[in-house]
Amino acid sequence: MMQQTNFAFISQSFIDRTLLLAGFCILKLCRSPLAQHLDLAAGERAYFSAAQFSKTTSLQKNDLGARCAAILTNLWGSTKIFRRKDGSVESLGIRLRTRLSMSVSFDMFWYWREEFGHMANPYNGEDAIPANAQSEPTTPGKLNSSCYF
Repeated sequence: MMQQTNFAFISQSFIDRTLLLAGFCILKLCRSPLAQHLDLAAGERAYFSAAQFSKTTSLQKNDLGARCAAILTNLWGSTKIFRRKDGSVESLGIRLRTRLSMSVSFDMFWYWREEFGHMANPYNGEDAIPANAQSEPTTPGKLNSSCYF
């Protein structure tokens, strides 16, 4: 007779990172123009399954699993996520492209930090400039100090 085990208790870290990435991809797709062609109810169930899995991997209050579950939950309910300064929504793009396979996850963490942590995204180029900052005119041969490389 086989014993049933909750997979979240024995999963390796790459598995929970992969499920977190899957949740972020679902969110990006559900907020995209492609959403009209998708089963959004199934997407929402899968998304919150990823959040529940992350919560289940948590061993103590406010550890990585608990934080990731909270981030997933907060981002799903966000109305500001993927919104540019001009009001348009761009959910399929990536602002942070230098972290290889973690780029999507780190990008989503910055969306969360911007809205819920009130932090400016240093990887976001133009959108990272604080609203109250005065922009300097650029002259030929001089780099604009607001550019991020």
